[in-house]
Amino acid sequence: MPVDSEDLSALRAAVAAAPGDHAQRLKLAALLLKHEKPHVAWHHCAKVLAEKPDSRRALKLALQAATACGVTYRAELYAEELARLEGKRTYRRSEEDPKSKERVYKVKGRSLRVIQGGADDRRGRD
Repeated sequence: MPVDSEDLSALRAAVAAAPGDHAQRLKLAALLLKHEKPHVAWHHCAKVLAEKPDSRRALKLALQAATACGVTYRAELYAEELARLEGKRTYRRSEEDPKSKERVYKVKGRSLRVIQGGADDRRGRD
């Protein structure tokens, strides 16, 4: 069932009224991802992760948002943190070329491909 802008506005108002309600904020982030607004979704995930850095749901949504924004460096960090929380390493180098910069992450049973060399938030760092 598609969500219209009124439902999205109502959820935004609910989050504004109760900014500490992480479940509502993550629900909003998931809807924003579906509405192709990954930057805004990522912002909400970051708010939750600032208070609950071990939130798997927030990390998974942040991984999806960072990937959609093309920020591969952050996507890799989120995937590695998820792997650490689950006690395993969830990414592997591409099987076709072991020197490839492409990595495949498993999230909810689906593979996400992240290729280094695109937009990156490391610009300007020494």
